[in-house]
Amino acid sequence: MLDPVISGLGFGLLLAIMLGPVFFTLLQTSLHEGFKAAVHLAIGVLISDATLISICYFFASKLNMLDQYRSTMGWIGGILMIGFGLFNFFRKVKVKEVDDNKKPFMQNLCCKGLY
Repeated sequence: MLDPVISGLGFGLLLAIMLGPVFFTLLQTSLHEGFKAAVHLAIGVLISDATLISICYFFASKLNMLDQYRSTMGWIGGILMIGFGLFNFFRKVKVKEVDDNKKPFMQNLCCKGLY
């Protein structure tokens, strides 16, 4: 009975301490802008993650994958993933100069965390 709960807690803690782009963004923001700016960024990330998880959970509960549509949905999903991959592979990346002297507004940091 408790095995799934313990497994979920372990997996959740592992995901919570994983090093990803948000961790390094928070680290850079806290070093350059201070603790308050990093807290605003973290709140923005939290709101964004909660919103996206809620939307995904809502639509996943509405999705009834019947056996007759499983292969069609698999093909459509595969084509979309290949399309996204090709788009990202062939697009030109614009390099921007970073101005470290410019201090962003707190609201801007919260919005950066959102998307």
